[in-house]
Amino acid sequence: MLVTIKNQSSDGKIPRGLLMNGSPAIRATLNEFQIARYLDRPNERYPVHLQTPINRAFYLTGPR
Repeated sequence: MLVTIKNQSSDGKIPRGLLMNGSPAIRATLNEFQIARYLDRPNERYPVHLQTPINRAFYLTGPR
């Protein structure tokens, strides 16, 4: 469990004070990471390429 929390944190470290708070805090933190990952799933998808004339012209000519 701790390795999973460490891998999912932004700085690669276990949050300060987590071990001192015991097993319930570790489980709650892991649950928070899993909820955040689930809620962020739509943002992790590849962007959809729209094939409208305006977008096509932008991709062909680039920004001005």
